[in-house]
Amino acid sequence: VVWRQGHLPGAELREALRPRGITKATVVGIKASYAVQATCQSLCDEGLQVYAVRECVQDDVPERLDAVLDHLLPIYAEIVTWEDFLLGIGMESFIEELRAKALPAPPSFRPAARGQGEADLPNVCFCTDCKRGGHGQLYCKYLLERPTWRTFPDEPWFQDQYWKEYYCPEGRRVVDFADEPQFSRIAMYLSGRVYLEDKTKLIDIACGHMPETFIIEKGAWIGKAPPPDDVVPKAPWFVKQADRNWGTSIRCCLHPSECLGLVDPANRYVVQQHVLDPFLTDDGRKCHVKFYLLLVGLEDGRRWNLYTYKDGYACISPHKWGSDDTSSDTQVTIIRSERLSTVKGWGAWPAGYTTCKEVAAQVVKQAVEQGKLEGRDAKKQFEVFSADFVLDTSGKAWLLEFNFDPVLRDDDRHASTDDSAMVRAALSIVLPWEQGSPGLWDFAGEFA
Repeated sequence: VVWRQGHLPGAELREALRPRGITKATVVGIKASYAVQATCQSLCDEGLQVYAVRECVQDDVPERLDAVLDHLLPIYAEIVTWEDFLLGIGMESFIEELRAKALPAPPSFRPAARGQGEADLPNVCFCTDCKRGGHGQLYCKYLLERPTWRTFPDEPWFQDQYWKEYYCPEGRRVVDFADEPQFSRIAMYLSGRVYLEDKTKLIDIACGHMPETFIIEKGAWIGKAPPPDDVVPKAPWFVKQADRNWGTSIRCCLHPSECLGLVDPANRYVVQQHVLDPFLTDDGRKCHVKFYLLLVGLEDGRRWNLYTYKDGYACISPHKWGSDDTSSDTQVTIIRSERLSTVKGWGAWPAGYTTCKEVAAQVVKQAVEQGKLEGRDAKKQFEVFSADFVLDTSGKAWLLEFNFDPVLRDDDRHASTDDSAMVRAALSIVLPWEQGSPGLWDFAGEFA
């Protein structure tokens, strides 16, 4: 504990940090406008990389708290969510402790929880389903189909402030694959993914590839507002909650002046006008592309390999499209209707694949070069995610959003929506084995 003698901490804080070689610090606390702000400023002045956890900073005046977090603290610190802290920043020192407990990499990986006779297997690997959600359980299922993979047991790890239980491998061991990245030799979540998933952040990276995008926050336009109703082309406008996917929070209207009336001031939104000349089906229905990507961050923490899947889904409206129709059934196409490889009555594919691949590569390249995606120290990371595209009649592919928790079905009863071959092939790229195949995954570029 270091007591301050003035608004800014004095030399006593520096003296506590310097001998330990500390270069990064995370600040939490109450009175955002006083102690938290002063500490962040002081640490920043000392040349440290400073983080503040949004959910762990409070103030007795809510409006002042919002102002400090949104406008003042970002001058000195990077504001992160609790989830980002848990996945990355806050775990760095913890991971150092875990490394001391990590078992040697295969083939010498020999934990005690091995069945009789397995000591003779030269390359036994272990995975743990930590019940985090997402696609971890599915990945474990496919890895366990391989002859040298085994299940490593789990145990309770901790509970968060909402009493949600988190799990880890038994004994807090580091295994070959787990859906808690800090306990896994390979991480199934990309560090920096928020810059691709959050629509308000994506617009800075994907400029020119997305429809012109406007932002509403606290019930008001932030930055540039849309043009007046009488000067915009005739086409619907979409109001989308910035941190939601699957079309669950999209509202549609005919004029930009109606947008503010569709929002909850507690949330943040992006607003876009419909692509003006969409490539419709032969019978006049709207269609958007569900396009899949595999992004792999290599162990050197610097290089990223992008793959795009040659097949995906056409999401087709059940109704004929019209520029004055604001119904969700017509305008919000989220159901995966048909495989792109077999879709009939829509002439934009397969030529549209090359365009979507190029746009995806350019956006990911920008994210890497701008430092939005961060490499992990001596650890490979990967993620299978999707992109939503609308193609227009000129052949341009308009990126609407990325979804980092896409539907991945494991159902051999319905081959038209079974994604198991795509997922198995992705795992064969990330964790190669002798019977693996990249399948329809297409290398789209390496970026650094």
